[in-house]
Formats: sequence, structure tokens, C-alpha cells
Amino acid sequence: MAVVGTGFGSEKGVPATAVVFADCMNDAMAIMRPTWGRSADLVNGWMAHRVVVAEKLQKGQITVALANEELANSWTQVIDEEQRRNLANRSVGAQELAARNIGGPTSCTKFGNTVSCY
Repeated sequence: MAVVGTGFGSEKGVPATAVVFADCMNDAMAIMRPTWGRSADLVNGWMAHRVVVAEKLQKGQITVALANEELANSWTQVIDEEQRRNLANRSVGAQELAARNIGGPTSCTKFGNTVSCY
């Protein structure tokens, strides 16, 4: 999953416009929403978090560096959760496939008095 700009730039960024910047970046990411699939809830939550971090930055409660670190850490959590979900889905799929294969033969043919199943 691609992300459009996770942070607020360098320490020379403009904290006074952090919320406007976050809203703009969220609008840019929203264009990609149809490609997010089952991860849409994670990205939507992260985008909301970006605005919260921007508000703290704009109020002077945190520095640009801390804001960027918080966003990077929270994006890592999004990726970790997405990977956890993907692995869980693959595991269930593998278990379902194994269960279907245990059921016995799926096809049999009869030739004379001989029946072959496979």
C-alpha cells in the first residue's frame, strides 16, 4: 500500500499551517481509497490521527520532528496490522484447502470391473 507524504517536512516546516497541510495530504490520499481494499479502515484511522498530530503541532505542543516520528510510528502500526490480517487470511485459506483435500477422492472412473479414484 502506497502512502502520499506521511510527515510534515523538515524542522523548517511551517507548524502554523500543519492542519491545512494534513487536510490537503488526506485529500490526496483519499483519491487512492478504492485501491485500499480491506485496509481502508486502517488508513482512514491513520488519516484522522494525522490531523490530531497536526493540531498538536500547530498548537506548539510538539515539534515537527516529534510529529514526524509519531506519524512514522503510527504508519508502521498500520502496515503491521495489514500484514497480520493478510497472514491470518492466508492461514485460513490454507486450512480450508487442506480440509477440502482430506475429504477423499474428487473424481472416479470405471473401466470394466476396475474403479480408479483420484
